[in-house]
Amino acid sequence: GTSYNYAPSVLFVALEVIGAVDPAIESENFAARRAVSQTYESFFERGVDIAVALDAAPFHQAGAGDGRNFLAFDGSVSAYPGDPPGEQLEEIVQTTLARLGFRDNIPGG
Repeated sequence: GTSYNYAPSVLFVALEVIGAVDPAIESENFAARRAVSQTYESFFERGVDIAVALDAAPFHQAGAGDGRNFLAFDGSVSAYPGDPPGEQLEEIVQTTLARLGFRDNIPGG
């Protein structure tokens, strides 16, 4: 086991659940991985930190927040400030879907 959660995995599962990616088609899996990486990079370039990896529980020494650390896109580690607001999560999903070619509607919706 590991004491860290890989945050992008939640986004990968969401892409499968809404039908944007078929996990049985390798080219779609590659496209999804690339889209998620590009989304993270675009947020980083705007100065917005979203977690790449996050302590699963307060196992590690953290400076503040809820006692968990997170790894940012640039490789820095700091205390996890808490879950992002719903608007930011929506923007992350929309940005990733746009990078996969979905502009006006969410697949399966």
